[in-house]
Amino acid sequence: MTLLRKPLMALLHLLHIAIIVFCVVGWLLPAARPWHLLLCAMILSSWFVVGAWKGWGYCLVTDLQWRLLRSMGENSPPFGYVPMMWQRITGRAVDARRIDQVTQWVFYLSVVASIWVNWAWLRSLV
Repeated sequence: MTLLRKPLMALLHLLHIAIIVFCVVGWLLPAARPWHLLLCAMILSSWFVVGAWKGWGYCLVTDLQWRLLRSMGENSPPFGYVPMMWQRITGRAVDARRIDQVTQWVFYLSVVASIWVNWAWLRSLV
């Protein structure tokens, strides 16, 4: 089981980065727009519905990564995934609160953009 932890962590990093990138730019791709809207709804549900029980802003992928880190004998960061990656990439101490705020605003703008470009499709469902 120990041998699988590092590849699993790498896989979770790739998944997390893919989710973030798709969340930011997925609304730009016409074929991906409904999927982008679904992803946004899932993220909002995770942050605010599941988050009501597990802590606001809850992310399943981050939770899995932090559990895996602890099982590898490392301490999980006291902040979220994006601030942790920022710190690892830049090597600087982070203002996790500010990075989380920027992350949230980029996400909310992405949600608005997704609703905007999916408007005709959404109206056809009603």
